[in-house]
Amino acid sequence: MELVIRCTGVHIEVQVQPKLDLGQLADFLMPLAALTLYKVTEAIIADRVSSTQLELTLSGSQLSAELWSGVNCAVSAEADVNRLLIPLQLATLENPEHDPALWVQVQESFRHLSSTRHAMSFSTRIREQIVHSILKDGKAPRLKKIAATEGVSPRTIIRSLANEGTTFFDLVEQERRNLAAELINNPALSLDNVAVKLGFGDRSSFGRSFRKWFGMAPGKFRRNIVQKAATLTNSVAALSFNMPLSDLLRNVV
Repeated sequence: MELVIRCTGVHIEVQVQPKLDLGQLADFLMPLAALTLYKVTEAIIADRVSSTQLELTLSGSQLSAELWSGVNCAVSAEADVNRLLIPLQLATLENPEHDPALWVQVQESFRHLSSTRHAMSFSTRIREQIVHSILKDGKAPRLKKIAATEGVSPRTIIRSLANEGTTFFDLVEQERRNLAAELINNPALSLDNVAVKLGFGDRSSFGRSFRKWFGMAPGKFRRNIVQKAATLTNSVAALSFNMPLSDLLRNVV
């Protein structure tokens, strides 16, 4: 599924479209995705959601009052695409569920996925060796050790990584940062344990690197994640429907 977003001058139009040919399954999944999008928007703009418009490809008979009683906006049937129209003046509203620590973590995950996906096979292999060394030895690997493992000279690694626009130091920093974002979420690990697993000699040096990577101290980052987890139930509830999913399937399919 993909979201196609465009501005009409009056509305922000968010279309829900399948990326693959789903056949008749798309007739159910895409309206359901549009409805989920509506629920997310409702959680952000609250009572102003009544100014939005939900347009679905479902037939008129599938838009029964019982099924859509929890939707507090105008709903149109038999549209050409499934979309949500949001008044342009609501575009600047802040998300009340925004959490800076969680946002940093999500960005880091995407950054890491992007860097590994587009990397050449050589740098990917070096990354894997770096991660393996950090987790096994509890310290940042040295270039000579990785070179010996790969059966090449340190100079070959330096030259090959330079051809890909990166350095050995950069890869070590990126992988330590990615591991830090993962380990900080494990409540079974103390911050001292996290520091040791990442190869830092003491907690203060770990704290300095963590603040450089994520803009806040590791303790504060973890507290924000814990607080976010405590309120996650409310966020999930905002996406729930007014009837069991089995009833929803019976009415739509």
